[in-house]
Amino acid sequence: MVLSLTGIIAAVYVYFANPDGHGSVVGLLQGSNKDGSIAGAPNVNIRSEPDGDTLAELPAGTRIRVLEENKNWARVKILHWEGGPPDGAPDTGWVHRRFIKLD
Repeated sequence: MVLSLTGIIAAVYVYFANPDGHGSVVGLLQGSNKDGSIAGAPNVNIRSEPDGDTLAELPAGTRIRVLEENKNWARVKILHWEGGPPDGAPDTGWVHRRFIKLD
C-alpha cells in the first residue's frame, strides 16, 4: 500500500512539474542530465529544423543543452560557443544526435 501511494505521489509530481509530458518518474529518480558538448566532428551543422537549412557550424567542444528530441535529432540551446560565436549566431537549433556527447 505504501509503495502504491509513493508511486502515485511521484507520478503526480512529475506531471505537474513538467506539464508538457517530457518527464518520467525514472528520469526524476535518476536525475536526467541533458547538458553536453558537440563531439565526433571538427564542425557540426546546427539547423533550423531536423533536415532543415543550416544556420551555422558548431565547433567541437561547444557546450549545449538538449531541449527536446525528435528521432535522431535534438533541439539544443547553445550554452557556450567554443572559440566564440560567429556574427548572427543562433541561440538554438537542431543537431543530429550522433554529434552530441552528454555529460
